[in-house]
Amino acid sequence: MDITWADFVEGAVAAIHERFPDIPIHLEEEGGGEPARPCFIVRLAAARQVKEIDRRYLRTHSLVVEYLPDNVLTNFHEIAEALYDQLEAIQVAGSLCRGSQWSHEIKNGTLYFAADYSMYLLRSEAPSPKMQSFKQEGSIKNG
Repeated sequence: MDITWADFVEGAVAAIHERFPDIPIHLEEEGGGEPARPCFIVRLAAARQVKEIDRRYLRTHSLVVEYLPDNVLTNFHEIAEALYDQLEAIQVAGSLCRGSQWSHEIKNGTLYFAADYSMYLLRSEAPSPKMQSFKQEGSIKNG
């Protein structure tokens, strides 16, 4: 499984940047206090993985995108509509990954947009030990 949580975050960042090239995008891990507004902040809110059959797993990443406006007259619902369109599907490690469970809310002057992205992963097979030697003996009975 070579796909990580960072691949999902990078896919969301690239999609947002494509639609809003002039608005800075920050990752939650960057820290350093309140960023200059307007800006987006992208973070991984949760992740879960379910074992399917054999080496196959279903991994889901829940991403949250915050939009911090530069003034109180911002139309948050227009920004949210653009995010619904832009984040419907994102590129994750070269594959298209469709979102689900989209939602948005506005609290304390900040737009919070959330979406889940699920992808099936195949865990590498552990190498099995090779047999040193094998000798088979037998005979055929007539009878």
